[in-house]
Amino acid sequence: MMLTIRAHGVPRCPDDASGAALSPAQHRLLTDPAPIRVCGAPTGSGKTYAFLQAARRGELVLFVVPTQALAGDIEMSAHNQGIPVARWDGAQSAQLRANGLEPWIERKLELEHLKQNGGMVVTTPETLSAILLGRPQRQKEPHARAPLTLDDFQQARHIVFDEAHTLTERAFGLLHFWAVLVLCWHRRDPAHEPKLSLLSATHSNLFAGWCKPDDKEESAIPPDAAAFFDETVESERGDTLRLLHGDVQIEIGVGDILSCVRQYASEPLMQGHRLLILYDSLKKLVGDVNALQDEFAKLGVQPDECFMINGQDRKSDGRALDGSGFEAGLIPEEKHRVILATSCIEAGVNIKDLRYAILDPGHDAAALLQRIGRVARGGVNGKIWLTCPDHQPSHGLRLAQLDGAYTIGEIFQVLAPLRTLRLDRARQLGSAYWSMLKREQRSIYEGLLKAHGTLSAAKAPGGWLNRLHAQAAAVTNRRDRDQYMKWLQAVDRELLDLRGFAPSVRIQFADYPVIEYARDWALKYLEMPDIPDEGDGVWRYRHPRNVYLRVQPRSVDVNLLCPDGNVFIDRYYPDLQKYVASIKHHAKGCHNKQFLREAADFILATGILVREDTVADSII
Repeated sequence: MMLTIRAHGVPRCPDDASGAALSPAQHRLLTDPAPIRVCGAPTGSGKTYAFLQAARRGELVLFVVPTQALAGDIEMSAHNQGIPVARWDGAQSAQLRANGLEPWIERKLELEHLKQNGGMVVTTPETLSAILLGRPQRQKEPHARAPLTLDDFQQARHIVFDEAHTLTERAFGLLHFWAVLVLCWHRRDPAHEPKLSLLSATHSNLFAGWCKPDDKEESAIPPDAAAFFDETVESERGDTLRLLHGDVQIEIGVGDILSCVRQYASEPLMQGHRLLILYDSLKKLVGDVNALQDEFAKLGVQPDECFMINGQDRKSDGRALDGSGFEAGLIPEEKHRVILATSCIEAGVNIKDLRYAILDPGHDAAALLQRIGRVARGGVNGKIWLTCPDHQPSHGLRLAQLDGAYTIGEIFQVLAPLRTLRLDRARQLGSAYWSMLKREQRSIYEGLLKAHGTLSAAKAPGGWLNRLHAQAAAVTNRRDRDQYMKWLQAVDRELLDLRGFAPSVRIQFADYPVIEYARDWALKYLEMPDIPDEGDGVWRYRHPRNVYLRVQPRSVDVNLLCPDGNVFIDRYYPDLQKYVASIKHHAKGCHNKQFLREAADFILATGILVREDTVADSII
């Protein structure tokens, strides 16, 4: 059986302002009057291109992307087109501080400059939340110039969250925060306030559940505030279309990625084509490196012609951390014939001249479609071998049953639902970010609250977490009050950790750079370090990473802090219901049981789990 996804493209229509040939959805993203626009369009359809055109014609665009790899890709595209661009990330912050500069002030100056001349700020949700809601003490230090605040972003014409469907559950909360924020700004000054655009490679109705008529719940979004639309996609070739992808053949391979490499990699590599190999698991990729190196050598591929893209190796010094001789980073060069990657490449990273791929199926249908979209960009045809793991996910099974030619729209229907989102949880998390805003930029919060009162009859945002803070502050017993405040402060830190990356640990393999890892990953998959800690908090290993990879993952327990100071110990993926039940059990007979019960309900509604690091949950 062989599945073919037929070539498809989007219609061209000239944009009156720039003269560029924009598709219907691209044109609408720049002109629709709704304060919130949600656009669904397939991978490669040019959603980013529309906002590059807006920046080119003098508008300020804040462009938020899910990964640093994609941020680098867009920054390069802007530079190549002569568009002024600033990239905000942790590395830039560290460099500014090393030069004696304050990031908040420097970024404010960048924003003012781009506002005058037009351009784009590219950042990630993590950096954006840290700038606006994190490290409040830095914001309050006296400076000759006022630091960056939330109000400064009203200068932007467009605030864009790209690849929105790929965001984590907590990041969806931040997204909801921005949606309500833009509505408040729009209510104050509809003609001059920024527009919020959520871009998705899935259907636009992914977020429709946020907008309900007569919704009185906290942080509600009125249905008439948002426009939902999808790109027009046609499976034909012709002069009136801009082709997104050529025909893509998909063959179900036998076994895992390594088995597929042994069977199929010779076809593209012996013909001089590039090959993308995309793993679901970084641990599996690391474990396969030696065998992959041997297979590539048989096909005449040198180690420095292989390029690794993942959350760990991209932070290295250009070398993969395994002693393989593979190179690593964010964007491969023309010389790289094999690209070895994990899910971090799904979100919009464009690999030039890519016609062939061996893919794991991903964690959901949306991820699989993103991966397929890496191949055969433009009018060229491509071929994909999809692995067949022992426990094939349902979306992989549905695709494996297809034979013949299908349009991309038909593939969407076969794989639906592409992703299931907890929009109710996102709303509660969004409200929690409003509570943080109240405590860190109170005057801005109060001004926005007045605008929110004219927006709808819904409850004011931030209420639940605000109540918990008020209740904790009113506790007369100092020991209890301090413990409750300790937990609430930890909740704020968790809200800023959009990926659930914390706690982290710094690790050095052989002579490679010291790199920050998720501690849970290190505990689960790595052997004990040769030198646990020399006083600088770094775990040191004498050899490359793959030498220390465990054959069987280690069982890791986590220690969760309860609001009353108790510690709940559970497995690597904690049981939320048991955690909440434990808190409510300890609340019985407690003088402050109302606070503890409300805190337990807040945890259940938001999914926020606070780690307790004073109780060791590591092997060190």
